[in-house]
Amino acid sequence: MTDDTELKAWFFREVFPLEAGLTRYIRRNWRSALIPALAVPVSLKAANVKELITLAASSPGKLSYGSSGMGSTPDSDAMTTRSSSVTQ
Repeated sequence: MTDDTELKAWFFREVFPLEAGLTRYIRRNWRSALIPALAVPVSLKAANVKELITLAASSPGKLSYGSSGMGSTPDSDAMTTRSSSVTQ
């Protein structure tokens, strides 16, 4: 599919008919449809989340994280995890 006309034809044939059903599904299941992800560079040498938290706690200010935006569900989850890790 290199031609724009072919791409549009494919989209309207294969994807567009699914849009209404997908939209309904997302509206009904938006909270459970979110899949949290955590990506850590191999160079960090943290094999699991516990090791990552230990590493972060032992080097304050050296690690950072990114999210899909302030106040979004993933950001809120990260901040909740952060505050619960600090208070333990």
